[in-house]
Amino acid sequence: MVRKTKEEAQNTRKNILDAALEVFYVKGVAYSSLEDIAEAAGVTRGAVYWHFKNKADIFNELHGEVHMSFINRMNDTQARNNQNAIKQLADLCVDSLLDIATDIKMQKFFTVFFMKCDYSGDLATLLVTQNKQNAETFHIIKGFFERAIAQQVLPKDADPHFLSVSLFCYMGGMIHEYLRNPSLVDLKKMAGPMVDFYFKKLL
Repeated sequence: MVRKTKEEAQNTRKNILDAALEVFYVKGVAYSSLEDIAEAAGVTRGAVYWHFKNKADIFNELHGEVHMSFINRMNDTQARNNQNAIKQLADLCVDSLLDIATDIKMQKFFTVFFMKCDYSGDLATLLVTQNKQNAETFHIIKGFFERAIAQQVLPKDADPHFLSVSLFCYMGGMIHEYLRNPSLVDLKKMAGPMVDFYFKKLL
């Protein structure tokens, strides 16, 4: 047997993840099997097991990709700490919403995460992992609000924890309703105005 190169192995892993996203999007996570994913990826079931322990492992990898992409974007923005923290955070929110509105793959990611996964039974651990990742997001968002208070952009008695949780819920609600009913929530047109509406209430 010819041993695969590292690059070939990485390509196979990426193909499996891409195929899993499509399968999850069409069938839902609970009703998808490793056989389905292997067939969609054009590989054997053994090849899937070589790269991933089980279906939950694949799901967590997909979620982790999106999570780390957003975390890296927030950290890069946070590093420019001489700028208005509220404007930075608002721009991040608008850009993230527009990404979902214009990128088909991102739409599929969030549709799977929000609407195509039953977080119960064997999949209950997925929610535990997501909650840990959400806590990391909260911490960074909270840092923006704390910096805004230090810059006197927000009043000194503002509650950074409350603000970070409320923003997370506000954004999550917009994304969820867009995925459910894009004719009602047109993110391409509404992302900027809705984010402005939230932040203007704070200033």
